[in-house]
Amino acid sequence: MRKYISILLLIISTNIAAQKLSLQTCIDSAVVNYPLSKQAEIYQQIMQSDLQKIQNSNLPQVDLNGKATYQSEAISLPIHLPGLLVPEINKDQYKVQLEINQAIYKGGLTKAQKELSKSNNAISNTQIDIQLGEVKRSLIATYYQILLNKDLINISTTFQKTLEVKQQEMQAQIDAGVLLKSAADLIKVEQLTIEQKILELEINQKTLASQLQKITGINISTETQFEIPKYELNNDGAQQRPEYKLLILSQQKIDVLKSFSTAQSMPKAFAFTTLGYGRPGFNYLSNEFAPYALVGVGFSWTLWNWGNFKEEKKLLDFNKNVIETQKENFLLNLSMNLLQLHGEIETQEMLLKQAEEIVKLRKNIAETTDNLMKNGVVNASQYIDDLQKFEKSKLDAQVYKIKLSIAQTNYLWTLGKL
Repeated sequence: MRKYISILLLIISTNIAAQKLSLQTCIDSAVVNYPLSKQAEIYQQIMQSDLQKIQNSNLPQVDLNGKATYQSEAISLPIHLPGLLVPEINKDQYKVQLEINQAIYKGGLTKAQKELSKSNNAISNTQIDIQLGEVKRSLIATYYQILLNKDLINISTTFQKTLEVKQQEMQAQIDAGVLLKSAADLIKVEQLTIEQKILELEINQKTLASQLQKITGINISTETQFEIPKYELNNDGAQQRPEYKLLILSQQKIDVLKSFSTAQSMPKAFAFTTLGYGRPGFNYLSNEFAPYALVGVGFSWTLWNWGNFKEEKKLLDFNKNVIETQKENFLLNLSMNLLQLHGEIETQEMLLKQAEEIVKLRKNIAETTDNLMKNGVVNASQYIDDLQKFEKSKLDAQVYKIKLSIAQTNYLWTLGKL
């Protein structure tokens, strides 16, 4: 069911690509589109096939075999009685028989084998999730780089338009003899510099968009609007990292292996039937071809194997303890990373608040300098300098906003919730 939901998400996200695109949509589409995801279906088929094979082992096992032999000596009776004819047994013998074996009791081996198969499947799927986690992290980095580039392009374009308007105003003043032509040249130089920067950013943006499209399978155009992710971080710090889940599954597999070892040491009971035709049959003194049959029950039990079963369980316990220390180490490193990321979130929140206040102040300064230049109090160079600082303050504020979103996203990724 989850497979079809994912495909539906991919179709929907592809259709809305020309309008708005979110990070979560990209992640969901990448999981569906990435070739690695197909392995989960293959692992599921492998498990189903393995479970069927295990189940079939409980059905009657039928074997057909035959042989023809010649022996140097045959059974004979070393007696001679008058009037009694003792047949001479042929030295060439022939046999074709059908053997049927049915397990009656296997000591829980079938259940242990099935649990082991399911455990292997869960581990394989979790390993896929770990690899997909790295794909997600790479995708997140690309997505945010696109956001940063987009803002750089937008702010630079706005700055360029502001300079164009200002150049037209200054040209009128130059024509009127109020300003020197060199003032307009300063504006022109700044415009050319901005054009170079925008060109470089657009080329880089196109490359990043192509990478994102390749990963997600979503058609991305120049009209696509990338949304800045907004996350509500609650106090629920429960982690869902697949790496930790893999350690838990590895311990569970060890428990399954212990059950498997116990089942192997248990007695086994079985029934058997043999149906055959040959010469001789069960009457070894007859030279005639004859049918024969045999039914019976049996059991097998390894009473002593020099403590190998015991040592095997000890080794499994040692491995389980090793994994327990790996879990503790993972949780310790995870908690340290989360503390660092939480501090980063608080830092970016404060910086963003200050940056927004700086934007207001820089705007007032740029407007004041504009009026002063119109009245000839300051020159164009001073105005451009203040205007650049105003545009840079807007860019800084937007960068801090994106950095805050990055820190929040990294926090959730570290928890395994993306």
